[in-house]
Amino acid sequence: MNFTEIAFASNIVGTLRGADPPTISLLTPTVDTNYTVTVAQGGVATNAVTAQILAGSIPYNNCPNQGQGTSCPIPGVSIRIADPNNSPAPSPYASCKGSTLSDQTGVAHCNVVATCGSGLGTFPVAFLIGDDIAFNGNVIITQGTGQSLSIFSGNNQNGSAGQSPQFPLVVNVTNGCGGPVTGAQVSWKVTQGSATLANSSGTSGSSGHVSNVLTFGPAPGPVQVTATLGTSAIVTFTLTNNVVASTMTIVSGNNQTATINSAFALPLTVQIKDVNNNPVTGATVVFAVTSGNGTVNPTTAQTDSQGRASATATAAQSSGLLVVTASYAALSSPFNLTVVPQGPIVTAANFQNAASFVTGLVPCGLGIATGSGIAPGITGTISAPVSSAPCPTRSMASP
Repeated sequence: MNFTEIAFASNIVGTLRGADPPTISLLTPTVDTNYTVTVAQGGVATNAVTAQILAGSIPYNNCPNQGQGTSCPIPGVSIRIADPNNSPAPSPYASCKGSTLSDQTGVAHCNVVATCGSGLGTFPVAFLIGDDIAFNGNVIITQGTGQSLSIFSGNNQNGSAGQSPQFPLVVNVTNGCGGPVTGAQVSWKVTQGSATLANSSGTSGSSGHVSNVLTFGPAPGPVQVTATLGTSAIVTFTLTNNVVASTMTIVSGNNQTATINSAFALPLTVQIKDVNNNPVTGATVVFAVTSGNGTVNPTTAQTDSQGRASATATAAQSSGLLVVTASYAALSSPFNLTVVPQGPIVTAANFQNAASFVTGLVPCGLGIATGSGIAPGITGTISAPVSSAPCPTRSMASP
């Protein structure tokens, strides 16, 4: 640690006359204000105390000749705030922050800070310049402005849709000394998840607290809420929305029929509601083929604002029952679908006379039918039983 001391002569060099002491002037605060400084608790009153120190009878370092001695500034002289009843002991109420040494113009500056824990009010002090001249004055300590924001209570809670967590969200506004600040404005905002707040802003009371009430929305998952003081002091609450899904019902798509290798006409849609009969938003529903042959797309879908999720089913090559089950948590709903074979695709042009191979049929004649889907899965020759019944005839009577 280095110490610096500024000394002045007791006699003028070359004479027997005593030297004049330095001239010390208190620039601020002024005598008109009874040398009073006002500072907020935990805050800083910048350059609230300033003084100028000039050489007296003899020239100083930067004075070119003796004739200018009375106006020569003296650098390196400090300001302290002392106890007027016990000088030069420091004041218990306020002090200077940072360096107070005078510059090349001889001006010293003091950034006044109130001593934390000193309370609010007016307190006597002495502004001590160079530990030589004291100016008795006062320091008025006022309530500090909000500088810090912290979470007091309400963080890391859980809740269900439509309900509020057990405790409100509470922040604490403090000044630079950690004391509570009254009248500070705090803004609130939901930055993630499904929830609403009772208030978008609030004002701190005598305890420095600002509270808000959150209500969980319909979508499950994490919820984040920020509280902001000014432009830089921000805290974040993290909560969890535990939506309790109570029912899953089929909205559309059940009991459909489709042919093999084709999609079912209607989407498979379910709706999820909570215990309060509100739709559950953002729930991930799983769709899976649980019986039969087919596919479903997508295999997972999130419920929308109406609590609905949908998927499309497609039949495979096998006919029969196809079951697709939608599930979420402990809830599930099966869709029963029917897959049928592809039917015959024929027109009049697909029929020929078996003898002449001419397109068309004649009464009691043999015919050949060709086309897709007439006898799926059958190969080779099939013999039908011979019938002895006569061919059907139609008679017409003359008028």
